[in-house]
Amino acid sequence: MIEQRHHIEPDAFAEEMSSKDEKLKTFHLQLLGMELESKKLQSHVEGLIKGLILMSTIVQMWDFGSQPWRYPANLAEILNATKQQKELAYNELGSRLEAVKSAKSSLETE
Repeated sequence: MIEQRHHIEPDAFAEEMSSKDEKLKTFHLQLLGMELESKKLQSHVEGLIKGLILMSTIVQMWDFGSQPWRYPANLAEILNATKQQKELAYNELGSRLEAVKSAKSSLETE
């Protein structure tokens, strides 16, 4: 009887360890999946930020004189815009979008 007990305990322990190992593998796979998804989202957000910087910089460079648009000379000019320039451009873009929405709304009500 004592000998049987000595065989049962290691078997139960091995089974418990195997179960925990499976749970750990499952958790690890879930973690890898979340890490991959996080990297995809981060890349997407970085792309959106670059797009916003481009749009806001172009709007910031808007010239109200004879030339309605002054396109940046190169990508470095866009990316090196100061924080203040980007904020001004963002605010300008926002006010222009509001004007477009307002005009669209008034056209729809006519």
